[in-house]
Amino acid sequence: MEKWNPLELVTMNSNDDYKQLAVNSTKQQIRNILKSYVGYYDPLCELLQNAMDAVDRRKEVLHEENYEKRIKIIMNLQENSVYVADNGIGFEEKQFRTFLSPNITFKKQGHSRGNKGVGTTYIAYGFNRTEIYTKTAQYEKYAYIDGGREWIDDFSDTVEMPCVVTLESRDEKFVYDRGSSFKLYFTNEVGNKIKDFTWLGIDTAESWKYVLLTNTPLGYIKGFDETHDIFFDLVIVKKNGDNSILEKQIAEYYFPHKFLKNNSQDLEKVIEWQKNEVEKGRNSLNIPQKFQRKLAIYKFFDLDELLKLVIRSKTFEEQEIELLKQYEVSVYGCFCNSVDRWKDINEKIIKARKGANVMSYGLQMATDNMIQGSSLQIPLTSNIGYQKQAQVIVHFNGAEPDLGRKGFQPELRIIAEKISSTIVSLGLSVWKGLLAADGHYDLRDSKAKTLHDYIKEMEEHEQKNPLKIISEEFFLPTKEISISAIPKSEQDVVVLFNQLIAGGVIRSIELMASSTYEQYDGLYKIRIKEPLENHYYEKCKNPLGIERERPLKPGILTAPECLEYKYTFDSLIQDFDNEDKDVRDIGLVIVWTLGNRWRERFQVISYLLPEYRDRRPYHGLTHEIFDSSVNSRAFFCVVLEELIDYLNDEQGYIQTYKEKYEESEY
Repeated sequence: MEKWNPLELVTMNSNDDYKQLAVNSTKQQIRNILKSYVGYYDPLCELLQNAMDAVDRRKEVLHEENYEKRIKIIMNLQENSVYVADNGIGFEEKQFRTFLSPNITFKKQGHSRGNKGVGTTYIAYGFNRTEIYTKTAQYEKYAYIDGGREWIDDFSDTVEMPCVVTLESRDEKFVYDRGSSFKLYFTNEVGNKIKDFTWLGIDTAESWKYVLLTNTPLGYIKGFDETHDIFFDLVIVKKNGDNSILEKQIAEYYFPHKFLKNNSQDLEKVIEWQKNEVEKGRNSLNIPQKFQRKLAIYKFFDLDELLKLVIRSKTFEEQEIELLKQYEVSVYGCFCNSVDRWKDINEKIIKARKGANVMSYGLQMATDNMIQGSSLQIPLTSNIGYQKQAQVIVHFNGAEPDLGRKGFQPELRIIAEKISSTIVSLGLSVWKGLLAADGHYDLRDSKAKTLHDYIKEMEEHEQKNPLKIISEEFFLPTKEISISAIPKSEQDVVVLFNQLIAGGVIRSIELMASSTYEQYDGLYKIRIKEPLENHYYEKCKNPLGIERERPLKPGILTAPECLEYKYTFDSLIQDFDNEDKDVRDIGLVIVWTLGNRWRERFQVISYLLPEYRDRRPYHGLTHEIFDSSVNSRAFFCVVLEELIDYLNDEQGYIQTYKEKYEESEY
């Protein structure tokens, strides 16, 4: 069994009189290094940063054809450990014996994520056991170092300096032809946890993927036209021993807008649309509905775009502008319609415990394509509420943060704060009109409607005289609607719609009343019945569902509203023209076909088209009708002809109707 002192470079040239002095000096130096690492994710950051540098280095040095950069991560919540392996360049013997010493680095200055030589020292002496394995064409070694943290915390000089001890075996979990692996244990010999990764309350690979991509160098921040080619496999060993696994994931930063998917809007696309409208001599202010009522807006700003905003802000000194140019600063900004969006991301998508802010608002500084340090407050002097609605990432090209991950030099922090304020004030919040008006998910409120007396009467009737049919045998065995021909009249529309509700094709609309004696055809309300899974979109099983990013809770979600049946939407427009009916009274319209007159007054978006699917607030709704005169939603609509076309042939529907509804936006 071979062993050596990783600090032998410190002591080898010292005589006995000065050796202890040299050791104590080095020990204090290591303590200072450990104190600089204050973040919850710091050990993961160092392991992943080293792994990513190693795979980049192999590609740069060896020039192997068909080489694919790979990293494997095992988060073992059962034994409170983390394992990171890479198929990178690996260590040769001299490197392996010395790389744990402070300020020793083999990374090329300016071509790696870390080059101060302190990260591996933190790994070796910040914890009680570290296992290290390396394999190259010339060298292979498996070793461990025990008691590093115990030695550092000892001020009595009674604990022996730890040594690296080699193992005769190899790392059985290492699956690559070349590279290295590190395993850290976060529980000491008596069972005390130095760091507890179960604190986040998550134990699935999907959730941990989000954690790693937003809080460690694994979340590589790409440049504007840059591709990234590092892949990782992630294994989570749960407390009960079960495994949760994700394979071949791309190592890229998971920006907030990605969590919100189609509920976020790239401002670049809006700006491009406006430019095209100006070129065509059209009104660029009448922005289409497909860009509006989003939960978040976002944009990537390159240096030129940033400089234009800086000049407009008139708050930057000349030397600060020169710093922007020197560091080729680029920025990402995301602005949400409510601070509640961060809670939704953390608790409903990442599924972390309450208060564990994996993803949060604020200013995040970055360099070397990775975030550094914790988030800072965006220093707004007006509209300070926007501070909690925005995340801004300021990336400096080639800046050097302090030891560990505390932060940057003061002048870069100051300029980053000014940039974040400018981005929110001039680059993002000016577009807040594209966001949902309130902090909620575009659900209609529960205010009483103009037909208050009639609605109240029907509510009382419903409570006193409920109608229920309970049987598992109904609607079998045909599993088909009983109306056999395409509707020819309004009455056929009523029959077909009611059968679609009874058959579960439409699952959120509950009918309260139907009357030929009142001004409108009936009343409805939205009721979400459990299981909630029945309301979420699945391409084949549930094509009329809502996106999973929208929160749901069981029960009645809206007050009763008026329902109107028509064979064609043209007939309803005629009622509006005759003032027999009022747009403001209606919540839902059921028609067989939209007809041709709707363009005279309305804009229409179809939830059946993929780009609008995220806008569907309730199961089964097919269209949203906007009153062009006031540029706001008039009511929801179910167009039965299009619904059936969509269910029978989705791609055929898209080809037929996509252009039709895009034209209505102009």
